Amino acid sequence: MSASNPIPTGTVFSLVIPWAETWHTEEMILAKFEELEWGVVSKVSIVSRTGHGKRCHTKVFIHFSEWKDTQGVKKHLTSDGGKGELKIWHSETHFWKVRASTWKFKETEISGGKPKVEFC
Repeated sequence: MSASNPIPTGTVFSLVIPWAETWHTEEMILAKFEELEWGVVSKVSIVSRTGHGKRCHTKVFIHFSEWKDTQGVKKHLTSDGGKGELKIWHSETHFWKVRASTWKFKETEISGGKPKVEFC
């Protein structure tokens, strides 16, 4: 049994919002990114984050199957070793900090249902 890749096939670029409020829905995020007209969003993935002394929030990945940004967004986000960041104001008083996603899927094989331990 192997874990399946959460990045959709055909993804050409992915963004990450490291901190989004729990009330930010997939539909809301998709609509805001479609308004930006940077490309075709193939999937929005929301990951719940809790603990570590912080209040509950989510981490959001936005996957694009087509990227047609003409504003230099990708260049800005991937410059300086991928440490570029943008603020996207989704309302008059709230914004998301957005970065290029550097997460890579690492295929792992679990045989016979026995857990695998990997030292990092």
